[in-house]
Amino acid sequence: MQNIVTLAHIHRNGLIPEITAAHYLQAMTDLMSGGMLEKNRRIFDEA
Repeated sequence: MQNIVTLAHIHRNGLIPEITAAHYLQAMTDLMSGGMLEKNRRIFDEA
């Protein structure tokens, strides 16, 4: 979860402009499923 918060802050602050929210969300989908995915998506959206 801490990594997701870090990624959310990188995204929100535009530190890597070429990477969009869709890229982060696709990576999460590739690596997680079910409740873990949903929890981390919520964290990403709220961080």
